[in-house]
Amino acid sequence: MRETDQQGAADDIVADKAAELGALARAVARLREDARTVAASAAEIEAGWSLLTTVFNALDQGIAVFSQNERLLAANAAYSSLLALPSNLTRPGISLWDVMAHQIRQGYLGPGDTYTLLTHAKQRWSGQDDTWEQRHADGRWLRVGRAPLPHGEVMMVVTDISATRAAEAALRASEARLLEADRMKNEFLASMSHELRTPLNAILGFSEVITTGLMGDLPPKVVEYCKDIHASGVHLLAIINQVLDLSKIEAGRFELDLEIFDLPSIVQFACAMLSPEAQAKWLNVETLLPPDLPRLNADRRVVGQILLNLLSNAVKFTPEGGRVTVEGRIDLQGDLLLIVTDTGIGIDIDEQDRVFEPFRRASHGPARRITGSGLGLPISRSFMELHGGSLAIESKPGQGTRITARFPSARVVPGTPEAPPRPEPPKSAPRPRA
Repeated sequence: MRETDQQGAADDIVADKAAELGALARAVARLREDARTVAASAAEIEAGWSLLTTVFNALDQGIAVFSQNERLLAANAAYSSLLALPSNLTRPGISLWDVMAHQIRQGYLGPGDTYTLLTHAKQRWSGQDDTWEQRHADGRWLRVGRAPLPHGEVMMVVTDISATRAAEAALRASEARLLEADRMKNEFLASMSHELRTPLNAILGFSEVITTGLMGDLPPKVVEYCKDIHASGVHLLAIINQVLDLSKIEAGRFELDLEIFDLPSIVQFACAMLSPEAQAKWLNVETLLPPDLPRLNADRRVVGQILLNLLSNAVKFTPEGGRVTVEGRIDLQGDLLLIVTDTGIGIDIDEQDRVFEPFRRASHGPARRITGSGLGLPISRSFMELHGGSLAIESKPGQGTRITARFPSARVVPGTPEAPPRPEPPKSAPRPRA
């Protein structure tokens, strides 16, 4: 019996040891699996860190991270290259001010003594500016920026902006050349204006004297030639005046001579000026102006020139027997609209922007066969913009054109205008042939 008990106890011990060995084996297996997992994770971390380091050093911008006490924690290759730092100043733990002192000694932060420049650098680093620019002795321009990180560290970002600076300098030089060219152009136009107007006024005066018979009876052919000379001189003077006005507008030197006046008098004068051309083509010219149309606070001569340009184009591009209408009214916004409508040849949609460019005219259809300087509409739009208004065109080929000059409500003078005793022409308004 005793032997049986001893044998059973031995078996129990063996079983317990086997169980312990089995548990130990399983634990070892788990440890091995965990070790493989950790090794794999470590490999992934190493690969990720290697990739991050590669990208970090491949950046064109220099990047450095400094601790709270301004010691270098990490920097990429571009940082040392852009700042031209030796290897001993790119090691972790180096002070930011050691880096600054080296740049000062190399002359990278400009002329001056080391103490003053270093003090200025410290003030800039601890100030409110997040970015600043500095020019190195070798001519390069760098933009330096700083950005705080979540745990108190500060990241410095250095960018080479030499190309940008060079482009800006080239642009400024180009602008200076353009301004000089514009000045020379304006001087040329002013000089040519005097040189052309002086003999032209003499031609106009003498031709008018001859055509009015003040020099006695002359052969009809001579009088006819003088009339042609006078008409051509008036046309040339109108073009010269328009070129000069456009030049002044582009240079920002055109000043409006504001006064309050009645619009109907301007419309009547413009229609009278173009009456011979309209009658020669049997055109019906109508005016639709309500008797209570308010007055305008604008430049009388300029408004007259705008209307003459619009009417001249309408008469020129309307075939025989057509109709031209001049309408004035106030819209719902209180703006005064001066509208010239014709039943002429019209303008293609893709040509409507082109006609507002100086010296540019419609290049397709019947319009290209009609002569003109190409200044009437461009200068009229510029005149309207000087008044704070606009000039809009609506047209379809073969159906006519409608041009609306919109004067803002600020230019409208409330109240019923007084009827003038007789129409007064715009001041110095030459007869245009736009």
